[in-house]
Amino acid sequence: MVTSIEQATFLKRKYLGVKQTIKFEEVSNKEIYANAYELLGKYFAEEGIIPSGPATTVYFTWDMETQISKMAPSFPVLGIRKSNDDAVKLFDVPESQAVVAHHEGDYATLKDAHEEMMAYIKENNIEMSGFAIEEYLVDPNTEPDSSKWKTDIWYLMK
Repeated sequence: MVTSIEQATFLKRKYLGVKQTIKFEEVSNKEIYANAYELLGKYFAEEGIIPSGPATTVYFTWDMETQISKMAPSFPVLGIRKSNDDAVKLFDVPESQAVVAHHEGDYATLKDAHEEMMAYIKENNIEMSGFAIEEYLVDPNTEPDSSKWKTDIWYLMK
């Protein structure tokens, strides 16, 4: 359930993530995320890296025509200059004005939150840059009760 939608500034962040190209129908495939976060966890442990924020998925593209998304399950990091693993990519998301939705509840309802955001964006004549970011503030690793999960969804504006 969306508790609020507002405009805010998304601050520039550096991420380490596992970049992938997926079909829209695979977005809800938990295995894609689990495998990526497991790889990231091992890499962080080997390199002594502590994430600077919550687990995140960055969507670089969302192509309605091809039904394909380029995305990366990721963690924000500080002070990292390169990745020592070809599967783990270091990338930046620039500072930008954005629309952010605050969502509470099971991930199965995130689709509804995205639809509410799209309605807000259309109603307010906002032009998006292409980046969409889901930050999992309270997730299954910290809270077993899915009704208490919290996700911020950011759509960056042009």
